[in-house]
Amino acid sequence: MAIPKIIHYCWMSGDPFPQDIQKCVDSWSEIMPDYELRLWNTENFDCNMLPYVAEAWDRRKYAFVSDIVRLHALYTEGGIYLDSDIEVLKRFDDLLDNPAFTGFESGNRIGPWLIASEKGNPLIKKLLDYYRGRHFCDEKGNLDMTPNTVPVTRILTGYGLQPVNEVQHLPNITVYSEEYFCPKNPWTNEIKITDNTHAMHYFAGAWNDKASEEMGFIGDIDKNIRRFLGWRRENSDGSEIIIYGTGVVGLRCYECLCQEGVGDLVDSFMVTKRDNSWLEIDGVPIIEVREASSNDNLKLVLVGTNPRSHETIGNTLREFGFGNVYYLGS
Repeated sequence: MAIPKIIHYCWMSGDPFPQDIQKCVDSWSEIMPDYELRLWNTENFDCNMLPYVAEAWDRRKYAFVSDIVRLHALYTEGGIYLDSDIEVLKRFDDLLDNPAFTGFESGNRIGPWLIASEKGNPLIKKLLDYYRGRHFCDEKGNLDMTPNTVPVTRILTGYGLQPVNEVQHLPNITVYSEEYFCPKNPWTNEIKITDNTHAMHYFAGAWNDKASEEMGFIGDIDKNIRRFLGWRRENSDGSEIIIYGTGVVGLRCYECLCQEGVGDLVDSFMVTKRDNSWLEIDGVPIIEVREASSNDNLKLVLVGTNPRSHETIGNTLREFGFGNVYYLGS
């Protein structure tokens, strides 16, 4: 069985497509005129199928509704799901023999804004089952704004996914490297198109009200790392570095330190609690803060996260005896 030539997409607001979105959608038929386009909206999707969906719909958080739409469409019909801000550059025919496929985005996380599958794929059912019984809004009115990159990456890690930007063939799915679907780095806007590039994701960021703030901060990481290294030369005793955080910010910090020629000073990554089974990244071990040794307490901790979480992380580090701490962007 092969993945059918159906492109699923979702537009729940009912508003007209903005010009940049229309350009992306038009590219699908221009490059692959023999593929069927299947638009999902309130006329053909039951927004009450799960509590999570109904709660996201009621709060007009349409991108989170689409997290369920894509999985429902792929499991019941099969095909390729594309977010509306994806431009197709090359036909997908050479990928359709996979039972399913998706790709990495920056930061070694899965980007399920492009995901494809045969009908009835058990992995897609497992992803869909993740949302059964979950709530988008809790009893206090707090919204679960966790992007779907997090649970999808976590679940695929259970299937053997490694945090390495290369093609990986897992049970029931193939994960492609960034060059296939994510040639644009959303934090630096750098674009690297290769012969393997099939699509370009423009990261419209509609799911996250703080997307612009986040991208601006991450775009300054190179500058902030150079500032950190200057501070370290004047204020540190040459201690090894622990990077606190394994998200996009933390990984970008590591990349920048490597580019500055000091990547070998990074002793480990640190997290409050692992959200998957990864034990290392690029050969650098990941430790939980509660696992830290007395020797670790002597090292310089670079907090590689968005500043809005610095206070909470600082409290945790002090609780576990870390006093030599630098907060990125401070």
